[in-house]
Amino acid sequence: VPISYWIGKSVRSAFEKMARLEDLCQTRKGMVTADNSRYVRFWYELDISKCGLHNHTRESAKLSGRKWFPYSKGGEFRKWYGNRLYVVDWENDGYKIQNGRHPTENRVWATNFNLDYIFKPNVNWGGIVSNEFSARISFGGELFDAMGSAGFPKDISLKHIIGFLNSNSCSLFLKTLNPTLGLQAGNISDLPLTNSIDNRVTDVVDNSIELAKLD
Repeated sequence: VPISYWIGKSVRSAFEKMARLEDLCQTRKGMVTADNSRYVRFWYELDISKCGLHNHTRESAKLSGRKWFPYSKGGEFRKWYGNRLYVVDWENDGYKIQNGRHPTENRVWATNFNLDYIFKPNVNWGGIVSNEFSARISFGGELFDAMGSAGFPKDISLKHIIGFLNSNSCSLFLKTLNPTLGLQAGNISDLPLTNSIDNRVTDVVDNSIELAKLD
């Protein structure tokens, strides 16, 4: 349990009265391939015709016959959109990764497949925070890595979630929950969040995402 003697009444009240982010947005830790040198590449290293860039379900990805698919790995500080550099070998619904055996133990080597969530729209973030937390939106079509954990909204919009996660309030809440450099998935789940939506916030988020995409 974190001890944050320095927080004020308004911060305490937020934790006491608001819903937890997990109640509105499921957070999931991403996949561990256990052998990135074999399964992960930068997209620009490959023949683009072998990359499946527009698949939003496991079924369509498998039927595409492509080998490499976008892979969110967290990356450096960047808000709203971006860090889309990696692809992962998910040919034939990830057959090789899902069945590759550990070299010395009788078990599958890779972990955390989260198959019910891959390729779905999400908000994602990195696990290491050197200065300030940052979250990015994915409109779908990606798998995600353990260092690029993701949130999947239930009955609330992606833009509401990312607007909150990139706010000053969220930064303060995260420092309350975990002042260290390494964020845990549970820290994000425990953030206090209101489900009321302000159209002015949505307008700011839309503009910020578009600017990040242009950049």
